[in-house]
Amino acid sequence: MSVQLQRGGNISLLKAAPDLKQAAIGLGWDAISTTGAAIDLDSSAFMLADNGKIPSDDYFIFFNQLVSPEGAVQHQGDNTSGVGEGDDEAILVHLAQIPAHIQKIVFTVTIYEAETRQQNFGMVSNAYIRVINQANQAELARYNLTETFTSETAMIFGELYRYKEEWKFRAVGQGFAGGLPAMANTFGVSSDDAPPEPINMAVTETPTQLVAVEPPTLIVTPPPMPPSAQKRIMLEKKLAQAPQILSLVKKAQISLDKAKLTDHRAKVALCLDISLSMHSFYHLGKIQRLAERVLALGCRFDDDGAIDIFLFGQAAHNAGEMSLDNFGDFIKQVQQKYPLEGATYYGKAMHLIRQFYFPVAEKQLAPEKAKSWFSRMFAGDDSSSDLPRTHPIQAAMPVYVMFVTDGAPSDAEKAKEHLRYASHEPIFWQFMAIGQADFSFLENLDSLSDRYVDNADFFSVNDPATMPDEKLYDLLMQEYPKWVTLAKQKKLLE
Repeated sequence: MSVQLQRGGNISLLKAAPDLKQAAIGLGWDAISTTGAAIDLDSSAFMLADNGKIPSDDYFIFFNQLVSPEGAVQHQGDNTSGVGEGDDEAILVHLAQIPAHIQKIVFTVTIYEAETRQQNFGMVSNAYIRVINQANQAELARYNLTETFTSETAMIFGELYRYKEEWKFRAVGQGFAGGLPAMANTFGVSSDDAPPEPINMAVTETPTQLVAVEPPTLIVTPPPMPPSAQKRIMLEKKLAQAPQILSLVKKAQISLDKAKLTDHRAKVALCLDISLSMHSFYHLGKIQRLAERVLALGCRFDDDGAIDIFLFGQAAHNAGEMSLDNFGDFIKQVQQKYPLEGATYYGKAMHLIRQFYFPVAEKQLAPEKAKSWFSRMFAGDDSSSDLPRTHPIQAAMPVYVMFVTDGAPSDAEKAKEHLRYASHEPIFWQFMAIGQADFSFLENLDSLSDRYVDNADFFSVNDPATMPDEKLYDLLMQEYPKWVTLAKQKKLLE
């Protein structure tokens, strides 16, 4: 018979099911939005050591990391709607496989983007957590969260914990403000910023309570989670909802690991040739696919889930950000706004990119170099000389530019001048040629003289759609790691 627990009550799993080997933790709820936006609730498990923290991020089990390192805890996947009969989400626990240093497993439920959507657990009803013997599907214990919650956006539903030589389950019902980021911060999920002070999570044994006086709702407001960690968690959530990009991200990560750039940070830009000869590549969707592969690299290098898109032909254009929110038809939208053009002016694109990331103020330019916007865009002058750079500038994060073209530059000398000036900036230029044109200009970049550092690499492929993802990412990391090392030595990177 299932034991109905009140908040704070506990049950011995050994006594409830002496032969229990695998427990299923079922979680359920009904959500009714009053803001017009659907309510997306997510369950997670935190496997805690005796200091109340996870030993490493591998012990934070959630929608984008479904299994613990040793396989003891297995999340059954994200239900974004909460619609349907039975448990909305479930987490399996193999008790014998739990490492000895894990003293407690906390089961939580959070509302995705609660603050943005103005949602909280006051909009959630019929919430519960239950423990099931996976072998025979017998329910051992259940806790119905009947308390009133108003401002909470994250909840601890219950927890498994060691007591002497056995495992027990406790009904918790503890609320948090701040959603999943705050919850993760409390339990020690790592971030680039300093961690918060430890929180005492020691277990205090209390007798089983089948009937208890309902205590007042406990709302815990932990220290704010660092913005970088919040962004990382939100990025992982978005990636989980874009499986095609997530698959590419995993492949990109393998190449980064091989290049010893596992934790490297960079801004990624994609510069695309829109000359008339590129028509078939755009029409057949090959540029869209290539852009998605570069977006995946951007999601590993940065946590904003976006890359900057630049275009060039007769003129140069900043097409804005391609992100996890708009990538599906991004290239199609770009084509509608920026039709294919004649000519292939590398210099205009390089000028636009350099000025976008590391601008040179007009007052620094000699009068004859400060040309008008009209002359730069339409008078056949890309103003290569109006961005001189003869001394290095330093930044915390470099810019990785993937420059895609199917033809030789219409302005080879100006492109060389830009590359020389840009060698004093924390920008790496990865040129990729597609098709079968003459690419001797790009092939000779490695020997270009008068550069502060070697800041470019080149490779070519007849058809980008035929190149395996793994090979592409390996090629993208062919020279970049060397440049990163040199850029640090030359004070281009902090």
